Amino acid sequence: MQHFKKVLVLIIVSLSVGLIDISSTQVNAGASSWHRGLPTVVKKHALWADAKVSRFGSANQMYTRKYLRTWKQKKAAYFAEIAKGYYKTGRFSDGSVELLINAGHYNIEPVTAYRKVGKRTYELKSTLKQSGFLDHRYKLKVVGKTTTAWTKTVWNRIDAKRGLNVTQKKWHKLGKYKAMKNISDDSLENRDPLHK
Repeated sequence: MQHFKKVLVLIIVSLSVGLIDISSTQVNAGASSWHRGLPTVVKKHALWADAKVSRFGSANQMYTRKYLRTWKQKKAAYFAEIAKGYYKTGRFSDGSVELLINAGHYNIEPVTAYRKVGKRTYELKSTLKQSGFLDHRYKLKVVGKTTTAWTKTVWNRIDAKRGLNVTQKKWHKLGKYKAMKNISDDSLENRDPLHK
């Protein structure tokens, strides 16, 4: 009888450990699943600016500063990579390029999704797939008020390997961005907020 009790206790302990192991596996699997919207740590700051600039023009008379921007409209989360041109005095030069994560889908309400892929690291994508449209993916590692960003392009089409329509396998580093406070879109088109 004593032996039977020991065996029974051993079985119960083994089952308990097995259940704990299964539940932890399910948590980890759930952590990598896709969620609608943007991570709180990313949308906490609506604007992120790259401290580095790309200089161009005669005698470096002009330069470009890159931004990451988040906003919400009609219950949809938006994410964009923006580049704005400035004169060397910091005044806006009327040059601006905005790459929306849902590029080419202006006729349909974009839906942004994210998943956690590492410690403080998230991958962003659009859930809308349309043949012939490119899909910009972003990976962001947020530490405090700084985020490091990478990007890659995925093609949504049958002939994905034809011509230049090849899905990128590797992430390309964009750089480090710092969170900016109390800066509107209008002010970005007046003056570079980081100009010294």
